[in-house]
Amino acid sequence: MGCYEVSLGDTIGAAVPSTTAAMLDAVLASVHHLFVFSLVAVLFAELVLASSTPDAARLRQLGRLDSAYGLLSMGIIAAGFLRAAYGAKGWSFYAHNPVFWTKIGIFVCVGLLLGWLNTAMVVSATAKFATENAGKVIAAKVDVDSNQNVAAKYNIRQIPTLLWFKDGNFIGQTSAMSKDGLLKKLESL
Repeated sequence: MGCYEVSLGDTIGAAVPSTTAAMLDAVLASVHHLFVFSLVAVLFAELVLASSTPDAARLRQLGRLDSAYGLLSMGIIAAGFLRAAYGAKGWSFYAHNPVFWTKIGIFVCVGLLLGWLNTAMVVSATAKFATENAGKVIAAKVDVDSNQNVAAKYNIRQIPTLLWFKDGNFIGQTSAMSKDGLLKKLESL
C-alpha cells in the first residue's frame, strides 16, 4: 500500500485529483443551485407582493426581498466562479468558454435592468399621480448626480425620494409610496 497526497492546488485551475475534484464540484454545484432556486423563490415572492395594491408595509417587504435578491445574486456569482476555478473541469475550461461568459453577461444585465426598471416604475407612477391630481400636486424630477446641492440640502439618501412642500415651504420627505399612500399624504397636508 502506498501513501497518497491530496491537494487542492495553490493556483486557480490547478489540477485536482479526480475523487476530490468530483466531491468539491458536487458541493459547489449544490451551493450554486441552492442560490439559484432561492433567487427564483424571492422573485416569485416579489411578483406576488407587487401584484397586489402596495402599501407601506408591502413596500418595506419588497425592499427586504430586493436585498435578499442582491445577496443571492452575489452568492450565485461567487459559487459559480469558485466552481469554475476549483471544480472538476477547472478554470481553463471556463476561461475560453463563450457560454460561460454569455451567462455572466446576461446575469449582470438582468440585475442592472431590474434595478433601473424598479426606479422607472416608481417615477412613472408618481408622475401619473401628479397628472391625475393636477392643481393639487406638482411633480418634478431632479437628477441628484447633477444637482448634488439639492441632495445635500434635503438629505436625500435613496432614490426615489419624494419631497413634500406646502405653500413653498419644505415639510418633509418620504420614499416611494403606493397611490393610496400618496393620496393619504396629500390629504394630510
